[in-house]
Formats: sequence, structure tokens, C-alpha cells
Amino acid sequence: MDPPMLPVARLDVDVDLGFALFFFFLLCFFLLATIIRCAQMNQTAPRNTAHFEYPVLHSMRLPIVASR
Repeated sequence: MDPPMLPVARLDVDVDLGFALFFFFLLCFFLLATIIRCAQMNQTAPRNTAHFEYPVLHSMRLPIVASR
């Protein structure tokens, strides 16, 4: 007869799964923190850009460089 099998430990931990879940939740935490940070920065950004003056590029005078 085979010898009786010992009972399996109740806390059978898969280390690879533990590491994978740890880094997954860490990644989710950083993603959530980034979303919150960007949302806070977006709230302080000006809504109306009509009061900004953008440079008109075609009116800029560039210096003429002699070729020789």
C-alpha cells in the first residue's frame, strides 16, 4: 500500500502569481494617480484661449545669410 499522503498546507502560495498581482496593482495605482493628477491640472488650465496672442509665423523676418 501507498503511504498516507500528508495534508496539503492551507496556505499554499504561488509566488509568481503574487509578484504578478503585486506589480499589476502597483501599475493600476500609478495609472489612477496619473489620471487624478492630470484631471487636477486640467481644472486649473484656462478654458478660453481667445485672449492669448499666437505668433504669426509668416510675418517673422529671418536674416538673410550670404552664400559666399
